[in-house]
Amino acid sequence: MQQSSNKAELWGFDFVEEFDGLEDWDQSECIWYHNQCGNRYDDRFPELMPQLADGGKGPWGYFSVWNTNASAEPWIGPASGDRQVWRGTKSATIDIGKSNRGPSRLGLYFANGGYRDFRVFYMVWIPANMYPTSCEGTEGRCSGGGPIGTYTEGEPYQYFASWKFNTFNMQCETVNCSLVNDTYGLHHTVPQIKQYNYTPNGLIIVNANRGGPAPGFNGRAIDDGHTTLNSSMGQWWGVEFHIRNISNDTEYMMDIWVYDKEGYASHVMFEQVFPINEDAQGGVWDQFFFGGNNANSWNWGPTMQSHYYIDDFIVDGGEKGQIGPRYFEAIR
Repeated sequence: MQQSSNKAELWGFDFVEEFDGLEDWDQSECIWYHNQCGNRYDDRFPELMPQLADGGKGPWGYFSVWNTNASAEPWIGPASGDRQVWRGTKSATIDIGKSNRGPSRLGLYFANGGYRDFRVFYMVWIPANMYPTSCEGTEGRCSGGGPIGTYTEGEPYQYFASWKFNTFNMQCETVNCSLVNDTYGLHHTVPQIKQYNYTPNGLIIVNANRGGPAPGFNGRAIDDGHTTLNSSMGQWWGVEFHIRNISNDTEYMMDIWVYDKEGYASHVMFEQVFPINEDAQGGVWDQFFFGGNNANSWNWGPTMQSHYYIDDFIVDGGEKGQIGPRYFEAIR
């Protein structure tokens, strides 16, 4: 995979994206179609993708955006206004609402042939008012149909149906997953941030496995039954996923860690096992993208914010050990 810096070699990872080595980038006005961009891939529109600072081809080969509103800031760019950067000079924005501060998805194809055992780590800054404390006309619940969401500081988050954090795709074989529907591979899994309004009463990470005999939401965060992400909103935190195929590639196992800014980890999903769709069994994981949508659980009202920031994205072979401790040691 093309790299925008030498940090992968220096730190001993397969891939590192700090975003500092990319040009400032956005494609927020897709006027060539007089409509929204939709899904775009570098095998069809290479000129639209984020480029290296020297003008060369960058590693990011997929994005989606579904409106033509002008962006108030670059989708990849330096700190300015309320833009958050974890370290270095730039970060990337994901916006799954309609303010168009970033793409709703940003994706990478693993051109090294993919993995049966791998880890993904990144730093993320999500505002506290990303998620609603109530929704209009629904007795507070935000369960679909696009009610207007409201955030009131100090009030608890309300139940909402969906908020897709990222997606891991299996057997895409190209950047655009053309074997299936240009977005998802023969099998895919979608970690999500959820609010259930029961213990643990707060935001947690779950995994929505797509395919096999048990589709849908599986594998609630389980560590001590009390860890939530509530206190992490409005500040930088890290997340790490470890996915490895087991049972002759008919199932996979997932672990998730959450890190605070100092690198202290909570193991919030431990060795949860999920089935792999029959068509994809024996295959490899070869594409990843940030973002997604919130399944129309709510529309972001005027007290809310639909964009968040990511920085220091890392991919590594699973057998090489947990990324987080090595990453935080490297940046100290």
